Amino acid sequence: MYLSDLQRIEIALPAWILIGAITSKTVDLGVHRDEALELLRVAAREPLGDLSSDRSTKVIGRVRRLHQTALASVAAGPAKAEETGLLVFYWIKMLVESEYLIFSEGSSIDRALRHFILALQSMPMTMATELASHSQARAFLSRLQALGYYTGLDADAA
Repeated sequence: MYLSDLQRIEIALPAWILIGAITSKTVDLGVHRDEALELLRVAAREPLGDLSSDRSTKVIGRVRRLHQTALASVAAGPAKAEETGLLVFYWIKMLVESEYLIFSEGSSIDRALRHFILALQSMPMTMATELASHSQARAFLSRLQALGYYTGLDADAA
C-alpha cells in the first residue's frame, strides 16, 4: 500500500508523542516503562519500513521537527503532569475513534497504549482536569491541522 510522507508522519507522530510523555516522566509507567518505550520505538519505525535510507532519514527529520513543535505547544499549555498525560490520551482517542488512524489490536502501539492508559488511571484526576485536558487536546489537534497534519479530521466533531 502506498503511503505519502504526510501519511507516514501522521502515523508515526502518536508514538513519538507518547515516547515524549513517558521519557519526560509526565506519565509514570513504573515497571512497564522500558517495555512500552520499546513498543513505541517499533511503532514509530513501522510506517518507514519500506523507504530507502535517504528518504527514511528525511521523513524522520520531519517527524522530529513536528514532534518538537508539538511539544513546545504542549509545554506552553497545561502545567500538571496529569493534564498533559490526559491531553495526549484524548488526542490519540480522537484520532482512533474517528478512524482517522486505526491501531490493530495487539500491535506495538496498541500494547504500549494499554500501559499508558493503566498509568493514567492510577493518577489523581478531577472532573475539571479531565474537561481541561479534553479541550486542550482539541486545541492541540487544531494546531497540528494548522501545520497541515490530520486535516481530514473534524476537530469539533471529535
